[in-house]
Amino acid sequence: LELSMSYVFASLLALASSHIEAWHRYDVRVDEKLTQLDVRACFADGLPDRLIADHVVAASATREFRYLRDGTLVALKPDNRITVFPQPSDDGCIEWDVNLERIAAVERMNIGYRAGGSLILAPGTWFWRPPVLTANRDIEIRFHLPDGMKISVPWRSLPADESALRFHHGHAPLDWPALMTLGDLQTDDFFAGGARFRLAVTDGPATAELERVQNWLEPAANAVTQLWGTFPVDDVQLLVIPQSGGYDAAPFAQTNRGGGAAAHFFHERECV
Repeated sequence: LELSMSYVFASLLALASSHIEAWHRYDVRVDEKLTQLDVRACFADGLPDRLIADHVVAASATREFRYLRDGTLVALKPDNRITVFPQPSDDGCIEWDVNLERIAAVERMNIGYRAGGSLILAPGTWFWRPPVLTANRDIEIRFHLPDGMKISVPWRSLPADESALRFHHGHAPLDWPALMTLGDLQTDDFFAGGARFRLAVTDGPATAELERVQNWLEPAANAVTQLWGTFPVDDVQLLVIPQSGGYDAAPFAQTNRGGGAAAHFFHERECV
């Protein structure tokens, strides 16, 4: 098992960084019942003439886009995965709200589903982005969460402010797959081989489950470090979804690189 987990970790690759001259900024507010996102995006170079989502479900989950043009509110429905804006906005900003129930109803591992008190979803189901992110631009994503709610994302964290958790999107190809989760999570960080591992466990019995999972994964990360001298990347999202009734400790696992290095595991509670 430790060797197989080491192979998963070793497949994560480093992503290049660039000199950033300006930021696009997204503010995302999550409701307490985990049924809706309210998003406001402001672009350094003005509202692009189109925004793109990486999953078709984003069009049905997004109720409408709203922005100001000559002081008048413009509202339009998303059009499939590409939505064209015929007129620029006054302030370079646009808002939309997302029906998380619609995303969860898909019940597909790489798109969206619920696991206990958590919602696991692909960012592309709600994250409408510019078609191109040039080397001198980047995206800051700020999450405003209700008290007690936690989050796990593939993006690197920035220093939090008083009202929001802040993340740096980075320059991985924008259509690479990724997963994030919101809700009732147990989270902790650990370090191995110079890398930070941001561990999140869904639907688990608090500290005991978190410690069991960390004791399971940390030796695998150390095994990779012994092989290569250092871990291949310096920041990793680890997302673990416990389950019961199987015979293998990790019946399924995958790595993703959308937004950053990440590994996602289903794990059998009784086998760890």
